[in-house]
Amino acid sequence: MQSNILDIAPSLAEYFTDVEPRGDFNSVNLSESTDTISQYRPYFGLLHDSRILESIISPDQFFLQLNDFTTHVFADALVNRKRLAINDDKLVFRIDLNFKIVNLSFNTVDEEGFIKQIKPLNIDEYLYEDVISIIDGITKVGLVVWSKGKGNNSGRYILLLINAKSISVSEHQENDWQAVFSNSYDLYYNRFKTELKKGTYLSDQSLCEKLIDEIDENIG
Repeated sequence: MQSNILDIAPSLAEYFTDVEPRGDFNSVNLSESTDTISQYRPYFGLLHDSRILESIISPDQFFLQLNDFTTHVFADALVNRKRLAINDDKLVFRIDLNFKIVNLSFNTVDEEGFIKQIKPLNIDEYLYEDVISIIDGITKVGLVVWSKGKGNNSGRYILLLINAKSISVSEHQENDWQAVFSNSYDLYYNRFKTELKKGTYLSDQSLCEKLIDEIDENIG
């Protein structure tokens, strides 16, 4: 029987179908989850729209390197507010996701929510994730990504289904920030990190600019 995203990952269904999920999402209780997702969990919901810089698939690993979108947005706001001569293509703040996998599949989802496996293809943007289950040490993750397509093939949403023994995260954002700004704007970056830890939403440029103005007012 063909799987349906409305049954296995309803929180991701909005990317593929207008059919309303049935009943509760029945999400995994992450507070009772294992250490498998301990590094990944703080980034849930925060990596949306992150550009995929690199993706590598091997028999037992799936590696993604992203340009952390939220840090990019804050950096762009700082460049605009301070009128800095820094091109947008220099604002790269890397974060690596490394899944030690048992299984990985690339899938399309039709308008009714039915999932069809396809061959792996180039993927360009990370959109959203959902932990579907954690059973016997295996974490099943649903991940929605965007593939631009080539030639006459238009872009489309792709559903990755990942069964992972472990998920590790390597953060390069701080080093990358130093490479772009040196120590000149540490005050802003440190406040940005503090706000993120508090759960403040900063994936919007106007909110970032407001925070920068608040910092400047306190300095004055």
